[in-house]
Parts: sequence; C-alpha cells; structure tokens
Amino acid sequence: MTDAFNPNDHFQQLPSEKYADLPKETRDLLDELRPEEVDVIRQIARLGPEGSQQLIQAIKLSQSVMTVGKFVRWVIITMLGVFFGTLLFAEKIMQVIAWFGHSGSPPR
Repeated sequence: MTDAFNPNDHFQQLPSEKYADLPKETRDLLDELRPEEVDVIRQIARLGPEGSQQLIQAIKLSQSVMTVGKFVRWVIITMLGVFFGTLLFAEKIMQVIAWFGHSGSPPR
C-alpha cells in the first residue's frame, strides 16, 4: 500500500525534473522561467492556434515597422546632412567668386 501523493514531499525537486522525457535544453528553460513569464505563456496558450498565429504576425509586423523606422531616420539624417553640407559648400563657392571680383585677393 502506498501513501497518498503529498506535494510537500517534492519541495526540492525542480519543476522540470518531473519531465525527464523532455530534452535538457527545454528543462533548463523551464527552470529559468519567472512567474510572470509563465503567466504570459499561459495567456498565449489560451489564444488557440489562430490567436497564436495572429500574435506571431503582430510581432513580425512590429519588427518590420521598427526596421523601416530606423531606415527612415537615417534617410532624414542623410538628407539634412546633404542639405546643410550643400549650403556650406555654396557659401564657400560664393566667397571664392567674391575674391575674383576684388582683383584676386580676399576682401579686407
């Protein structure tokens, strides 16, 4: 005759040790999960296959938006750099042209 299962008998046993048939990497991942991460995984599991697929698509969309945002930021920075660089270059060209108007020497 065996005693009834008492959860306190296994208080030092890690949760993943109950699942010895899982790969070691999976058990290590389970051991490292925090309670809030477990709650998130449970919420995702409740979404069902269609909801999970939509969540994956939403994550991919947000990654794409972030990538496009970085690209647009660098395009704007480049355009501003070209604009101000052109202004400075044009100013220097006008100074050189003004030198020729004063018989080849810089104005005093």
